[in-house]
Amino acid sequence: MSTPSRRSQSASPLALFAGLFDDAAVFPPGSYPVDVALQRRFERAATVDARYVGSLLAPPALIDRILQEVHPVTVVVIGRPGADLDEVLGSADAVAEDSTHALAGVQLARQGGWEKIIGLGVPVAVELPAGDYERGLDSLVPHRFQVLAKLRTGATPNNDVPSCAQLAAFIVVCHEREVSFKLTGEMHHAISHGAGDEREFGFLNVLAAVNAVLDGVTAVDLEAILDEREAARVLEHVGRIDDGRAHDVRNLFQSYGCCDVDDPIRDLRTLGLIEENL
Repeated sequence: MSTPSRRSQSASPLALFAGLFDDAAVFPPGSYPVDVALQRRFERAATVDARYVGSLLAPPALIDRILQEVHPVTVVVIGRPGADLDEVLGSADAVAEDSTHALAGVQLARQGGWEKIIGLGVPVAVELPAGDYERGLDSLVPHRFQVLAKLRTGATPNNDVPSCAQLAAFIVVCHEREVSFKLTGEMHHAISHGAGDEREFGFLNVLAAVNAVLDGVTAVDLEAILDEREAARVLEHVGRIDDGRAHDVRNLFQSYGCCDVDDPIRDLRTLGLIEENL
């Protein structure tokens, strides 16, 4: 195992956490009505917490309502598994052509014809199955400057929560292929906890694991970091990240979708990693 490098000063909050939490308020299990999700977002915009929140994630069915807003909204259109690609493309086009709102990207499952979304010229995150991500990643490599990999970290009727070994291997392969990634599902808190389908990976554990893979550690070593339950030990790993390395960490792990972004922000504040929301 390589010895992780130690750096003189921990990364600033903005370097490590800016835009880390994509706003998936309209998706389960939060499932906020779109009007409520938008109002919460507009209220948060006047606070320091807005720095840590990324784009609003929305399915095609809600795009017409969002485009009625007079306040600008930065949107990522989400095509869940089985979604009609033409509907996803049409919704994304509508946002891109709107003079008030901004299209920040598209996320969709890997399915036949997904490449047509690349023509929009925005970042595209392609969701890969936990058990078959390596072959899927190979198909993304030719487009890696625009296309990201996406892995679901929460349980659904068709997917189990990935194991520590599966998530560790996914991170390693993304690093080896130089493909950035996003995560989604059941990552409400900073530190990993639970087991089986009740497992929740901690977002600080993931940041620490990404930093470790940049230092050359093995997938087996990453498993231990992802499964670490002691906050002090996770914070020690994260404390090795300085501003320069934070750029590299976040370039690989760009963000994750969370249905209530107040949860992870609250954890950061409780752990003393970000300022009070005055």
